[in-house]
Amino acid sequence: MATDAKTNLTSPDPDPGHVPRSRLSGAERRERFLDMAAEIIVESGVSAVTMESVAARSNVDKRLGYRYFTNRDDLIGALVEREFAVMRQRVHDELPVITSFEERLRVNTRLWLATIAERGPLLRRLLYGEGPLEHYASKVLNIAVADWSAMIASETGLDAVVAEIVTRMLLAAMSGAVDVMQMGLRPLDEVADLYSTIALAGMQAVAQRDSEARRRG
Repeated sequence: MATDAKTNLTSPDPDPGHVPRSRLSGAERRERFLDMAAEIIVESGVSAVTMESVAARSNVDKRLGYRYFTNRDDLIGALVEREFAVMRQRVHDELPVITSFEERLRVNTRLWLATIAERGPLLRRLLYGEGPLEHYASKVLNIAVADWSAMIASETGLDAVVAEIVTRMLLAAMSGAVDVMQMGLRPLDEVADLYSTIALAGMQAVAQRDSEARRRG
């Protein structure tokens, strides 16, 4: 009895228990590399991050990583930028379109301390873990100084140089606020409020001193 040739060309029914693995997009693969690098840093420190170690944890060939990052330093730099992009987005989401300088300062302070509380192990290792990583730390610091010194100068009328000095002192003092929070001496919201109050009073005092000095000529 003849057999219909078409039946021999029909693919067998797929295994009902088989779930095909979806391919990650380029953007998703890049984010996975950053996630795996972050895990390695928290567990073993920045020195443990190599293109090979990140690829191994991602279960892919090490050559794939070079599609998204030039080298290890480029990968770590991208991770630093991602962490602080999260912080900037949090501030953007929480602040209204038009807000006072004081409100912006208070929101930024609280969100920064909250970010440290949530992601502290990664951030500390990225910026201060081994060296510190001066290139990344100074990059982040200079961005913050530029943003805040401009706002302080606009708010208080301080000279740009004095505003930058005040900004750098306040950013240095933030490490003390982080220590107080991490030691459990006061809850996060109270630490943020205390730091913001001190910062605002200090800026106003410097602005008043500067104004009086200019009047005296």
